[in-house]
Amino acid sequence: VHGEEFLANIAFGFKQRGFIWRDVVPTLDVDFQSDKYYEWDKEDSYEEALRINASSQAEAPEFSPRFSTNRYQVTPYAAAFFLHTEAVANADSMLNIQMAHMNRVMRVMDLASEIRTQTLLQSATSYDSSQTLTLDANTTWLNTTTGLPGPNSNPIKNLLTLQESVLLDISQWVFNPTVYNAFILHPETQKYIINKSGTPSLPNPQQMMGLFEGLFGVAPIKKATAKRLGTAGAHPFIWN
Repeated sequence: VHGEEFLANIAFGFKQRGFIWRDVVPTLDVDFQSDKYYEWDKEDSYEEALRINASSQAEAPEFSPRFSTNRYQVTPYAAAFFLHTEAVANADSMLNIQMAHMNRVMRVMDLASEIRTQTLLQSATSYDSSQTLTLDANTTWLNTTTGLPGPNSNPIKNLLTLQESVLLDISQWVFNPTVYNAFILHPETQKYIINKSGTPSLPNPQQMMGLFEGLFGVAPIKKATAKRLGTAGAHPFIWN
């Protein structure tokens, strides 16, 4: 007679592939919930001086760095778990129940940060108007009704146009799943891949990232995987 027992060397579970919020909005440790900080004027790096030449023994023009002040406000977040000593004593070793509870709390915090990051990324107020590009029916990468790209769409051209509008190198591109697939499968992207790699087939993901780094500088593409949360008050996508 076999008495059922749990396997002592394995316990199955699920794990997020990875979060992007630390890359997009890295944290900064501060001492107070609200305080001030300095901002150096970006024009000091890009503005041409009107006069820098001087005649013999004349005083040279003086230039001082310019800065302003701003305020920050921190919103506190917290999560905890309660674990009975009996549960710890009775738990099978492969569950590592204390670590599982801690991981659960950390996932709660990470998911909340992902949702806030998603809201930030999808808000038009997060971007300068000169650094945005609105695609219409003719230039959209994917028409969700027809399943085809717009007749005048070109993702490579769009991304290069955006790159020209910023002052610094782009460190990362972040796509949601639909946009990522529309980008990779777009005919213009395929042409670029073929011309760059010399092969008519799609390279593996590592090779593909190398191809686009050559085009967009050091800008690895973060593919976001969709995850749906519940129904009531659901956020349709979490970027991870």
